[in-house]
Amino acid sequence: MGIKSGDIVKCKVRPGRAVVEPWYKLSASRIFYDGYYVVIEIIESEITDDSGQNLKVSVCKIMDCYGRFNWISLHNLKKIS
Repeated sequence: MGIKSGDIVKCKVRPGRAVVEPWYKLSASRIFYDGYYVVIEIIESEITDDSGQNLKVSVCKIMDCYGRFNWISLHNLKKIS
């Protein structure tokens, strides 16, 4: 079951951040700050490395709770069940 547009995902490695407030005070903005996003678009492309092998590269356009967009490698994300 792969990641597709519309899925909620999080980063495999949580961004560095000190949590000052208790967990019960988490809001949507804090969750997204900690690496949760909505996948907007996935782009896949084949590239040729130095040895001549074809590799498949996948990147995702993601959006946080503030509506900010960014791009991240598909390999750095995992789907939230």
